[in-house]
Amino acid sequence: MRSDVARLVDGLLDRLAAHDRPADLVPLLARPLPLAVICDLLGVPRADGDRLDAWCDALRNLTAASDAEVTTAVAEMTGYLTELVTAKRRRPGEDVLSTLIAARDEGDRLSQDELVSFALVLLAGGYGTTADRPAGSAHLLLDDPERWGQLVRAPAMIPRAVEELLRYAQTNVEANLRVATEDVRIGGVRVSAGEAVMAVNSSANHDETVFDTPDILDLARDHNPHLGFGHGVHHCVGAPIARVQLQEAVAALVRRFPGLRAAAPPQWKAGLKTRAPPQPARGLVSRTCLLMTKPRATHAEGPETALRPVVDPALCIGSGICLATSPRHFESAAEGHRSRARSDAPVVDESADDAVALCPVEAIGFLTSRPPAPPPASPGP
Repeated sequence: MRSDVARLVDGLLDRLAAHDRPADLVPLLARPLPLAVICDLLGVPRADGDRLDAWCDALRNLTAASDAEVTTAVAEMTGYLTELVTAKRRRPGEDVLSTLIAARDEGDRLSQDELVSFALVLLAGGYGTTADRPAGSAHLLLDDPERWGQLVRAPAMIPRAVEELLRYAQTNVEANLRVATEDVRIGGVRVSAGEAVMAVNSSANHDETVFDTPDILDLARDHNPHLGFGHGVHHCVGAPIARVQLQEAVAALVRRFPGLRAAAPPQWKAGLKTRAPPQPARGLVSRTCLLMTKPRATHAEGPETALRPVVDPALCIGSGICLATSPRHFESAAEGHRSRARSDAPVVDESADDAVALCPVEAIGFLTSRPPAPPPASPGP
């Protein structure tokens, strides 16, 4: 499997090398690599990749699409997979889907609906989150030239670096809502029975009781029991394949493009459960802030200036939840408009205080904005 992925990566990088500059890593590597891998694994025609890409984005939707659009996408994808199962029953191949069909037909182990549902989950899970990793990892590595230089000088550390990238920047930033069944105190915060708690899964990878300096991206980190692929019964079944893809992609980029540099500020899609780069981006990788609050005036900058706090998705571990719940906990530290947490901030609620305590304040920055200048006065008669 690794050799197949390595050949696929080299073929994609041949196209990237021949492309005009600047080249876009997203459509040239980050998306087609996992799409080809999951299509070949399940026996789905690669030619249908664009349709699968659009459907998978709809399945990860939070606010990017309407409920009707999501319902339509699920129906279209279910219909497509149902037809594919029928075709493979007539002409099976050497792929996972054909194997599942044979198991269902011979032992009645999966119903038709279960078979289609399982294929849908494998496609969506095996492609969407994996596709977000290469571009996000490239951004983190190129954001500090020394990081990229480390891997160029010592490519043997790439497997360890990949594990750190998986730990440091989760692509899945959703949180689970839970209701306490009894009074409990967590992190010095009292949660009463019946109260709702929003648990940000990705914060576990920044647990200071488990990781030394968890908010630092340390490509040489040795002890790294991260939960980037979940845990227990919810551990990602495709974790080994995702690791191989990211390792081979980073290794090939470092080997073939040691002088690689970002061509433009990055941007990210908005409104999805995962932190995803856009397909038609300009530059190598792209980013926009995940969340912006309303501008607030600050006397230090003058009455006609406002500082707008923004979240850096490369550093944020909770999708901007701390800033969203309690923006008054942060203020500009002036130097470059970075942030600091206010110890005298008014308490909104205990959960907001807890969110701020978990949030690395380096993830919050402040942009200066000024109102547009009034148009020049019309000349008199």
